[in-house]
Amino acid sequence: MRLILLLLILLTLTGCQNKNNDNPEVNIPTLEIKDTNDIFNEEFLKAENPTYINLNANSNGSNFELKDNQLLIGESGTFELTKTLNGIIMIDADKDDIIHLILNNATIINESSAAIYIKKANKVYIELKNENYLETKNDFIAFDENNIDGVIFSKKPVVFGGEGKLTITSSSHAIVVKDCLYFDDGNYNLTTKTTAITSNEVIKIKNGNFNINSNGNGMQAIDNSQVNVGDIYVQSAIFNITSTKDGIEAGGNIQLNDGTFEMLTGLKGIKATNNIAIMGGEYQIDSDDDAIHSNGNIEINGGTFEIITKDDGIHTDKNLVINCGTINIQNSYEGLEGINIVINDGEIEIISSDDGINAAGGNDQSGFGGPFGGGMMDADSNAIIQINGGYILINANGDGIDSNGYIEINGGEIFIDGPANGGNGSLDYGIAATINNGIFVATCVQGMNTNFSQAKQGSILLNVTSTNSNLILTDSSNVELITFTPAKIYSSIIISAPSLEIGKSYTINAGSNVKTITLTNYIYGSSNGMGGPGGGPGGRPR
Repeated sequence: MRLILLLLILLTLTGCQNKNNDNPEVNIPTLEIKDTNDIFNEEFLKAENPTYINLNANSNGSNFELKDNQLLIGESGTFELTKTLNGIIMIDADKDDIIHLILNNATIINESSAAIYIKKANKVYIELKNENYLETKNDFIAFDENNIDGVIFSKKPVVFGGEGKLTITSSSHAIVVKDCLYFDDGNYNLTTKTTAITSNEVIKIKNGNFNINSNGNGMQAIDNSQVNVGDIYVQSAIFNITSTKDGIEAGGNIQLNDGTFEMLTGLKGIKATNNIAIMGGEYQIDSDDDAIHSNGNIEINGGTFEIITKDDGIHTDKNLVINCGTINIQNSYEGLEGINIVINDGEIEIISSDDGINAAGGNDQSGFGGPFGGGMMDADSNAIIQINGGYILINANGDGIDSNGYIEINGGEIFIDGPANGGNGSLDYGIAATINNGIFVATCVQGMNTNFSQAKQGSILLNVTSTNSNLILTDSSNVELITFTPAKIYSSIIISAPSLEIGKSYTINAGSNVKTITLTNYIYGSSNGMGGPGGGPGGRPR
């Protein structure tokens, strides 16, 4: 369901105005955004003078031996592998040795262990040429001190590259690296019974095409023995992830600079224990739990988002900052949720079964009040929603914008098609709400609606007879200032705009309802929309 909005006269909106003294300052630290030149500084070594190994036949050399379905590599070298091996490739070299594997139309199948096992080395490069296939058919059976559980299993750093294709089928994980995992390029088709790609330290993806079908997470960087360890960085790649759990999960931080992300997940889409920074990219996320979730902070500096979720669209346990981007949350329990929410710019559309934007104190592992956990909160002076610019369109069955503490509007265009039940309102706050600048238009069924507590421009709250007709605001010369078409029935209206001035008259048309008012204060109509001049605090703890 979409709202149809027509803004007939464009109003000039300035930037942030002086904040109302009754509202606390919003001091949110800027996330540390790492330079891509520092992150993706690994140069993929192109192979020179490789040793060619036919996996069908026994062979040996000064630094390798292929015998009894096992290729053992014990020293530095470059090896180009082709044909089929029903067994294992094991790298057990010196700590200073660098190994370069080239998979060129290679097929490696193991019944009960890794196809490629990197036990010791300094670093291993895996270059892809043409099409390659790796598989572990059955449950993994240990044969040494390491818990081998990936078709490619490495104790040391691994760098993937090349323009070829790698298909992996696994009874557990596809790629397990206990150190740094780096993708320079390549095409990957991964089908697994648990998490497809996992690293204990960091995953860096410079480029590549990833098709993942996982009965677990799609990709994760987590060290279960340490807290807040495991980062994921993506410069530019294409992801198509179908997973029964999370799509992408990090025990530390996630930074996504660009790329295309299509996800269908049984739990969360993108999840980090620390912080998430999104600089750009295209995101299509269909998740049963939160689409984007951080136990720390989230900062969005660009990107296009199409989100369908049974829980929150974007959720953070701390601070959410949106500086720009196009965000379309087509279905959610709550659209945006955090303790502090700051929107500086961007185009945001939200459809929610509960609150559209919610700032609430407290936290839990799944959310403040969604269907996966949480509950009602009391008034909290730490909870703040600040909107400084952008275009926001909300269709909410709960509160349109709800803060357990403060709401501050300093700019932007905000339109709310609020609840059709009297138990919620378009605007709800626990302590105070201030509008200094910007366009704010909201409708809902009367009962719990609340005007701003303070304003530096006209703000009208008016109750009317129930209607689903266009809402039209005109000035004393009958010039239409704003036309808004809600998708649901409404009987309570809030309109605020820089053009609403004290001493001037305005007419509101809402179906059969026609009301002309003259502003004698910036606030017209207080709590519960009783009509007439008013003001003062109008929020309710919930």
